Amino acid sequence: MAQLRQSARIQREFSVGFQQTCDPQRLGKGEGDTWNEVVLGRLTAQSVGQTERLDNPQELTDTLFSIEPETVGVHVILTRKMQDRISRNVFAQTGKLLQNAIDRKMHLDGLVLYDSATFSQPGAGNTLTSGVLSALHSQILGNTTEAAEEGDTVYSWLNPYQIHDLITEVGAPVGTYTIMPGPTQDAYQKGIMPTMIIGGCEIKSSDNVRVDSADDAHGGAHARKGVVCVTEDIPRSFAKDLEDMDGARALWLYESYAYGLRSSGTMDGRIISDSVAPTS
Repeated sequence: MAQLRQSARIQREFSVGFQQTCDPQRLGKGEGDTWNEVVLGRLTAQSVGQTERLDNPQELTDTLFSIEPETVGVHVILTRKMQDRISRNVFAQTGKLLQNAIDRKMHLDGLVLYDSATFSQPGAGNTLTSGVLSALHSQILGNTTEAAEEGDTVYSWLNPYQIHDLITEVGAPVGTYTIMPGPTQDAYQKGIMPTMIIGGCEIKSSDNVRVDSADDAHGGAHARKGVVCVTEDIPRSFAKDLEDMDGARALWLYESYAYGLRSSGTMDGRIISDSVAPTS
């Protein structure tokens, strides 16, 4: 008897979405291959006395900030036999499978930005605490070179094992007595969920945050408008029947994008800490 497939499931993806926590920009058709932004330098006002004449022209300076998107893609071939034999509920998942690969690649490329940050705490082998998040948040908002805009969200992407250390810290006051509503109660009952703010940073959990051979996770935090994600208008998907392969169908899915740091080193930071699997 034929084996029926009542359900189909895609292997679970680790949490993605870094590109959704950045400033999105679009490079339209006919606009070249590079997205450009002009950054104008500051001017300085000065006091002018009643008997003085202002005759001190300042020079306008500008810096060009450029990002050139790169193309990534996924290519699969579905043989005619496979198309004829596979059940519909399995075949319907193939499109999502290709898109998941693109989304994962975009997410991982975003997390790599943290590796070049000048801020790097609490350090390999150390336990992450809310104080590290608070310190990084303050540096992002108070940098004397260029700080994040007032009211801009600061996102922190962390490995779930790093987040466990925060839960342990926030939930430390828990005892046998009644817990008043607040962060401690929430952390004790629900853990630290997405959109929860610790030390001024909105927490984002992702298993894709890199863990090195010494069991240290390399997460980080950034101001939303401190990181630009430029995407390009290109044909994103193609399909073609392959006559030389008995009518097999080839599928291609593309995305063109790149990340860039505004005022590099001022609005992002790396959070490296111990990420050994928690036991209690």
